[in-house]
Amino acid sequence: MITQTWYIPPDSILHRYRGRAANIYLLVDRGRQMTQMIDCGMPSDVPGLISCLKKLPELTAVYCTHFHIDHIAGWRGLGMAYPRCPILFHQTAGPVLSGETRVPPSSIRDIRTVLIPCMRESGYVPSFSDLLRSGFYGTPFRKGFPVRNVQFFKTGDAVPSGFVCLHTPGHTPDSASFYHESARILICGDVLLSFDGRIIPNTYTVDSLAHRHTLCHIEQLGPDVLICPGHGVPGKWNG
Repeated sequence: MITQTWYIPPDSILHRYRGRAANIYLLVDRGRQMTQMIDCGMPSDVPGLISCLKKLPELTAVYCTHFHIDHIAGWRGLGMAYPRCPILFHQTAGPVLSGETRVPPSSIRDIRTVLIPCMRESGYVPSFSDLLRSGFYGTPFRKGFPVRNVQFFKTGDAVPSGFVCLHTPGHTPDSASFYHESARILICGDVLLSFDGRIIPNTYTVDSLAHRHTLCHIEQLGPDVLICPGHGVPGKWNG
């Protein structure tokens, strides 16, 4: 359900939809009468999302911060409900989507220090049904992704409306964030996390050096930026 809302002048509204396992953000462009979604959660999120979307302008695009199951698995149901809606990934996700490479498995340490706390924060308990309906995309167990309506964006693209794409690798090679300069809002996927209302860097990374560079880049945006993470409550990060 929608738990927080921010008004972005002149004509946009950003909603935080608290999914079962991760945050989903709904950007409503009232001037152009359209809704854009950032990440799409798990299959069990889909009925609630569709109910919510019926009250908003037409869904025109789903932008993914990165290729992990808790951020993309809802697409199977949403894609059927909105057959003309594209799903978009950063161009560096191409090899994973094509099946050329696979998402690496989580380490025991990552499961213990990041994945389990994220699930506790959201109160999510993985179900066999959710995993089965996810198609296992975004896991090491299955390669590729349904190609219908898949598109790509690149660093610097003005997507979604009013935001600009930043390539923020480290957690995954394809991790992307979306920054609204005038509103000082950064939707950052799993680059940063929020536990107990405190924004912290994610220690679950596939490339620690790239992640450090990403954190430096975000830090340069300034301390007044509202961080909208993939997990937990949005807030400010002090670096």
